[in-house]
Amino acid sequence: MLRLLCLIAFLFCALPSAQPQSGVRPQSKSQDSVAPPVPEVTQNPDRVLREEYAKNLEDLHKMQRLLWEVRTEVAKGTPYVLPLQSIKKLEEIEKLSKTIRSRMRLH
Repeated sequence: MLRLLCLIAFLFCALPSAQPQSGVRPQSKSQDSVAPPVPEVTQNPDRVLREEYAKNLEDLHKMQRLLWEVRTEVAKGTPYVLPLQSIKKLEEIEKLSKTIRSRMRLH
């Protein structure tokens, strides 16, 4: 759980400095094993990157909101019990972070 909170803190620190990446991807060495590119990506890669960047920002804001909700729920609770809603929200945060990470790895 500490690793998850550290990852979230890192993402929030990196949020203002995040910039969209360029649309150029390096070509792989073996063209035979690579699936044909998606036409939309090859026609307008900048638009796709901007949309993914906007989705990442939206997901990061959602993660931030969920984290604050978990923080208030934990602060209201006892030291021995973590509310079930908090656990579900933490799982949602983890799912969002995996989604963002997969989007960033593609480009």
